[in-house]
Amino acid sequence: MTGTVEDRIKIILTNTLAIPYKEIKPDSRITEDLGSDSLETMEIILAVEDEFNLNTIDDDVKGVKTVEDLITFVKKEVSHETKSGKAHFSAPEER
Repeated sequence: MTGTVEDRIKIILTNTLAIPYKEIKPDSRITEDLGSDSLETMEIILAVEDEFNLNTIDDDVKGVKTVEDLITFVKKEVSHETKSGKAHFSAPEER
């Protein structure tokens, strides 16, 4: 998938939660506003890890409440992992 971090996350949310792309705003709360339950939240985390080639730990994402929080988290993790040589920022191969 190509596009900005925000676009790619919104697409993941759209696909996971069956919510129209246009309804997802940066200040949307993932659980309260978008209606994500615990299973869907885990699916979102796994999809984000896959999309951005991240290896996160559940504790790392506990502070993520809004779409903007998730975008900021991904940008920080991608930057950190790129600098440390653990990962690189690229779209996964087309399936």
